[in-house]
Amino acid sequence: MLRELANLTNSPIQRRLKKIFQGTSSLVSRALLLNPAGFSSQIKLIDFINSRNANITAGTVSKVVTSLYEELLIEKTRKRISVNDAGKPCQEQLHNL
Repeated sequence: MLRELANLTNSPIQRRLKKIFQGTSSLVSRALLLNPAGFSSQIKLIDFINSRNANITAGTVSKVVTSLYEELLIEKTRKRISVNDAGKPCQEQLHNL
């Protein structure tokens, strides 16, 4: 059983998830949690992040948003990028800090 668990934590999915929550990429998730109403575009998301003395590129934001969407952690429509119900426990954790 422990070997199965070890294999799970080293799976490609687990590694990919880990990368979107590390370093500069983590700023995307943080911005989405700080602004639960979401953003009307990726440009607005980039501006929000960079207005807080960060330096994130459009490519990084695009890759992270795509990964978060594929993992069902955010909703992405033509009009809005926002945290979905699956992300609410993360919002609660952020407010408890």
